[in-house]
Amino acid sequence: MCLIFRVGNNYYMSSTIMHMSPGVPIMKSTNLVNWEIISYAYDTLANLDELDLENGKSTYEHGSWASSLRYHNGLFYVSTFAQATDKTYVYTTNDIERGPWKVAAFKPALHDHSLFFDDDGKVYMITGSGRLRLVELDNIDNDVFGIKQGGIDQVVIENASLPSGVVQVCFI
Repeated sequence: MCLIFRVGNNYYMSSTIMHMSPGVPIMKSTNLVNWEIISYAYDTLANLDELDLENGKSTYEHGSWASSLRYHNGLFYVSTFAQATDKTYVYTTNDIERGPWKVAAFKPALHDHSLFFDDDGKVYMITGSGRLRLVELDNIDNDVFGIKQGGIDQVVIENASLPSGVVQVCFI
């Protein structure tokens, strides 16, 4: 997932580097053509043999995926998930170039999500591929802590790939 937005004269976006650390590179541009890496959301995702490439284990393709970058009320938010840890991560900072980044992690790993701040102060993640869900999160003092108990958790699109229809491939 890639989202580009502007704060002042600068454009920002995040990316995914899967199983490598540091993780979730943050990039900046002033013209949408030339980009530079200015930060990473984390140095180490977690201390697991799979992520540390120890004891013959690896987590190729199971590190952090599909980051979502947002700016809301003076804070930058980067969210991602990892299959290796089965967690969703939300990193926050008020200084996107120098950090520090504060992390909140919770289970389960919400696959291919996007962080959404509603006008009423509630925070959600839209998550999934094909079947999309809207999940309400706890939000205390701009720190996202996890799925809100008793909050909204509902399917908003049953089959997001339906509009594309069936793809037929023809080889000559």
